Amino acid sequence: MRIERIELDGFGRFHDAAWPLEDGMTVLIGANEAGKTTLLNGLRALIFGFEPTRDGRTWYPAFAGGRRGGRLVLRTAGDERWTIERHGDKGGAGSLAVRAPNGNQGGQETLDRLMRGADRDLFNNIFAFGLGELQTLASLNADGVRGRIYGAGSGLGGTSAVDLERRLRQQLDATFLPRGSQKPLNALLARIDDLRREIADLARQPEEHEAAHQEREGLRTRVEALRTDIRARRELAARYGRLRAAGPIAAELTVLQAELDAGDAALDAVPEDVVAVLDRRLGELAEARATLAALDEQVAEARASREDLAIDERLLGMAGEVDAVVEERVTRAAATAQRHDLDAAEARSAVAVAEQLARAGGWTEERLLALDDSIPALEATRAHERDLHSTRTAVVEAEQRRRSAADELELREREGGLESEADDAGLEERTDALRRLDAIRIRIAAAEAVAAGGGPTLRLSPRVAMVAAVGFAVLGAVAGSLVSAPLPGLFVGALAGGLVVLLTRGTGADGSDLAGFHVERRALLGVLGLDPHASDAEIQAEREALAGVRARRQVAQELHSSLEARRVEVERRTRDAVAAEARCAEAG
Repeated sequence: MRIERIELDGFGRFHDAAWPLEDGMTVLIGANEAGKTTLLNGLRALIFGFEPTRDGRTWYPAFAGGRRGGRLVLRTAGDERWTIERHGDKGGAGSLAVRAPNGNQGGQETLDRLMRGADRDLFNNIFAFGLGELQTLASLNADGVRGRIYGAGSGLGGTSAVDLERRLRQQLDATFLPRGSQKPLNALLARIDDLRREIADLARQPEEHEAAHQEREGLRTRVEALRTDIRARRELAARYGRLRAAGPIAAELTVLQAELDAGDAALDAVPEDVVAVLDRRLGELAEARATLAALDEQVAEARASREDLAIDERLLGMAGEVDAVVEERVTRAAATAQRHDLDAAEARSAVAVAEQLARAGGWTEERLLALDDSIPALEATRAHERDLHSTRTAVVEAEQRRRSAADELELREREGGLESEADDAGLEERTDALRRLDAIRIRIAAAEAVAAGGGPTLRLSPRVAMVAAVGFAVLGAVAGSLVSAPLPGLFVGALAGGLVVLLTRGTGADGSDLAGFHVERRALLGVLGLDPHASDAEIQAEREALAGVRARRQVAQELHSSLEARRVEVERRTRDAVAAEARCAEAG
């Protein structure tokens, strides 16, 4: 994975700045205080978050303006482009968005998978170190850095011992998390704590109940005393209010009484309601005069109308017909109004029918009238609707499962993909080198033993040794044919010839053969990438490393097969669901 582009919207002295990075090595040159360290810290902040504040100040605020943060464009080994965007006004993670090549957006978990477990210490000391990291070696003691260095020294390649520990911790986290609540063991522990708290609460309830009961009795006594006091104070306040309201009235009564005492004593004989009676009589007189005036006007009008009236005897004789015509006219007017109402209702009904036909999807009124609306037909239609709805739901769920399985397969292939054919060839070559080293070691030990013993030697050329082996095989076949067992005889002869070849090759070794064995051993150690004078312990460590690589490749192959089978199964279920939906649609 490499960085293709760095963009800083606002960070330190940078504002709306961008640096495209071409393939190969990119060197940025600048004078002191040009912003090289600021750019490096901005790169670290975009990947791992912003540094905390120092001395109460925001570290690297956006002095030149803009929103503090920016984005990175990354390209993976599979030629996929990812975008990491992070903004924040203070220290911490800020707002993070990781966009995949297919447009999906993730967060911190997606970024962790993309970084393959590289933390801030590893990145700062291995991939993006500055003068501060070069001036001290203490930063190399971080867990992530030490794990990567150990992994490289043990032949694990990019795999870190910390990553292996993290995977084991992930398996442990599936059962228990120190601050979790959803894992099985966390749920059991939380349930135990709840039960303990419930037991403690139940143990305290009798004492709390007794104390609450005593407190309630005391409060009741106090409430009754307060209510009695309130009633007494309310009565006193009402009495004072009445006395205050009666003050002006008493003063007015005093004044009136003084005026009465100073007035005519004969007025005491006048009835109290004399004014009301007088007013009532005057009102009645005025109404009678108005009524009389109206009657006089009506009499005058009636007399004038009678004098001007001319009686048409012929029209008077047709009074019945005139009444009939008037009644018919009234009836026709009512019928006309009713017809207008019916025409308007018909127009509204036509509009409603047209809207319903449009909603029905091109149906005609005749087709709708011919539609079977019996109870069995309606029940069958509802059943088809339910089947269609369940089928569509199944299609959506199957499509979601298919996408999830495809995404998981793609992610797993990127995270732990199978080795290439070149890797397989290199692995086989190193395995063959280890096997040949074992044979060379035995041959060197045998040659050194023979050279140390100083006994007689037998030296045969390879061609002579092969002729001798063939001769032994032929002799064995002939001897076997004499006893009616040619095949066993041939086998015994071939075995004897092989022993001859091995003995002639393994004996009689001199100094030149021993030197040749050592030359071949050094060549094989070079194939393994080991020192020419590597010890047997180092060769054994290389053998164990190759065994680990083979085991990981086997696990990756099994995982790939499992995911591929899941994807095929989900695609099959999706096709079945789509076919079922089509059948339901045709049936409906």
